[in-house]
Amino acid sequence: MKQIKELLIKNNPNGSKDSKRLIALFTFDNDKKKTVKFGSYNSITYYDTGDVKLKKAYIARHSKLNENFKDILTRGALAYHVLWSVKSNNDIETRLKKLFKIPIVKVGITKNKK
Repeated sequence: MKQIKELLIKNNPNGSKDSKRLIALFTFDNDKKKTVKFGSYNSITYYDTGDVKLKKAYIARHSKLNENFKDILTRGALAYHVLWSVKSNNDIETRLKKLFKIPIVKVGITKNKK
């Protein structure tokens, strides 16, 4: 199975057009790449507000959808770990490196202030 060598997460420059807020760029050990767009462009998340009540409601809602939060290559897992689990870019990097054993994780996203 191919291993993730690097993960870059950044704001989607076309977010308002394609409705996805962020882009995850995966590079694998065989130098193949994969792009995953995720997160609603118009949503306010735990990452933005730190609102625990909002976080619990999201988790309850999405747990019923049988999303696999353990497969980091999916939109659901990315949204959960990036937008709904921690409140800073550094915390996201630390979390993803630890949970998914990704050697290089770079996160450069901004908070949504809508």
